Amino acid sequence: MNETITSILNRRSTRKFDVSLKVDSSLIEQILEAALWAPCARGLETTGIYSIESIERVEEIRKMMEEKDGNDSFYGAKVIILFTGRKDNLHDIRNASSAIENAMIAAESLGVSSCWIHRACLLNDEKYHDFFKAIGFKDEEEIMGSVILGYGEKTITKGRNKSFIHRI
Repeated sequence: MNETITSILNRRSTRKFDVSLKVDSSLIEQILEAALWAPCARGLETTGIYSIESIERVEEIRKMMEEKDGNDSFYGAKVIILFTGRKDNLHDIRNASSAIENAMIAAESLGVSSCWIHRACLLNDEKYHDFFKAIGFKDEEEIMGSVILGYGEKTITKGRNKSFIHRI
């Protein structure tokens, strides 16, 4: 089996991270590059990709999420990648989803654990506008999803239900 298919089949979500281990910057750069090359509607490249690596900023986002959701939805990960799109464009959630998947497959291929955290969309709240503006968000941008990175234990799965595949 080729390496890409192997990475796709081996990828699992990680929700328990070893907080003592840091993801090397060169690996993050490769993951971001893979996300950038995701397919996008009409080739418009509307997905913003914000890699939050500063410990202070990660903690600020974690606290905002705990305030909003009541728990650490980022599971102690040291890197949070936010994927954004325009508030008024239906294609942008799909574009961001493609970038998220590319990032997760790239992470798997590099030995980095990841998890897609859609709950980050809860931070699309006027209350947090100044924070996101300060890190570079444009006024028309909102969070479409996020990926957390680190090293940890993958979630064990029983496999996939092949009855969802229909060949006609």
